[in-house]
Amino acid sequence: MQSNLSDKMQNNDPLIEKDKNIIATGNIPFTNREQILNNITDSFLTINKYLEIVFVNTPLTLLISKPASELIGKQIPEALPDLYKKINTLISDFIVDQKGGQLEDIFPYYEKWFKINSYPSDNYLDLIIKDTTPDEKFQSLLSELKHALKENSRLEGIINKSPLAVVLIDTNNRIVWANAAFTKISNYSIDESLGKSLSELVYGDETNPQTLKMIQEAVQKRESIRVEVVNYSKTGRKYWLDLRMEPVFNNNELSGYLAFKNDITQKKSDELAIKERNETISKVSFITSHELRHEFSKIMMLINESENPENSYNEIKILFDLLKEPANHINSIISKINDNLKHDPTHLIHLINPSVEEICLIEDDKLTNYINSKMIKKITPSIPVKIYENIDIALETIRVQPTIRRLILLDLNMPRKSGWEFLDACTSLNSASHVVMLTSSIDPRDVEKSKKYKIVEDYICKPLTIGVFQEFAKKYCSS
Repeated sequence: MQSNLSDKMQNNDPLIEKDKNIIATGNIPFTNREQILNNITDSFLTINKYLEIVFVNTPLTLLISKPASELIGKQIPEALPDLYKKINTLISDFIVDQKGGQLEDIFPYYEKWFKINSYPSDNYLDLIIKDTTPDEKFQSLLSELKHALKENSRLEGIINKSPLAVVLIDTNNRIVWANAAFTKISNYSIDESLGKSLSELVYGDETNPQTLKMIQEAVQKRESIRVEVVNYSKTGRKYWLDLRMEPVFNNNELSGYLAFKNDITQKKSDELAIKERNETISKVSFITSHELRHEFSKIMMLINESENPENSYNEIKILFDLLKEPANHINSIISKINDNLKHDPTHLIHLINPSVEEICLIEDDKLTNYINSKMIKKITPSIPVKIYENIDIALETIRVQPTIRRLILLDLNMPRKSGWEFLDACTSLNSASHVVMLTSSIDPRDVEKSKKYKIVEDYICKPLTIGVFQEFAKKYCSS
């Protein structure tokens, strides 16, 4: 170890260059290593590969206000923890790769600025510590920084735990800091965010230009602002934010803005869904309360008149002929209601194999089954029509013969088991069947729920008309 140091001294080591009072005309006046190192102005210590301190010089003990007896033999993380935190990279390079290195940084604990060089040998690492603190003014600033670092560290820990995304922006609209919640919602890491503006990172096609103008005007006026704005993540996901920006002043000088961002995507989605549902309900309500009720009242008048025992056969026939007009009108009104309930125009039959082998009616109403089966057989006479008034029997048939390509017209409200229970069970059977919901329900929630089943191809309101089924036949029945 002595020869290692001597070699360094004879090769213009910076330690020797600095101490002109020790080195004169290239001759070393001391032969004792400890004597030399105790008479230089820089601090010096040596540790072994076990991180134990094996030597310290006098300037180091004065710097840290600890005698050598409290340091020698102790591990550096224990004896000098604040120094160790700063130089652990130099120590790691020595232990892993036998490499030396250099660093220059502020050491708040000592209220100084140090430049440190490390020189490794086989089993030891020599560290030369130079005090490069400029002047008294810097000492004062360093003391303030030390206090600020402690406070900021505590504050940063609190903010990082906040569910709100928090971003610190400078006067040039550049991000200088962001918390963990921001990286989570935006998918941008801190390194990707620093130095970038919000417009570069999170604004997109649906970000309202008027909202951005309001933000810009507030920044120019150095005012607070709170707005709702659309942002985009790194992956392109759109999300809504309740954004609040507050100016940050330092001695009455604007130093930047703090932006607090609360994710309100679900709230906005719920508001939109409620608005759409209310609009649909309003349309359907108007149709049912005006058009439908008017036609229904005409039918009731004709039925009441037909019960008159004094009517002749010809008079009754005339009444039934008159029933056709309001009945057809009601049918067109129901189609109009159905159109209003179909929010997704692409939710139509598109997956059914064109060569349907069997048409199934799952419905507990005998009259409906009789009329529908008669109409279907007339339009597609070559395709068998099966009627099931019991869901369990229908499911058992599908389970036994899952490969038959069936077009199933399914009612929702049935005794014992509902149409939803049929869909749950049929989905698990992995059959070749595809379902068209044929129901009297006009509830938008039923329409939306039906879309969650992959086997459901369409949702239509009763009654099934010739025109509607003819469209099915053209597309999906080979006959």
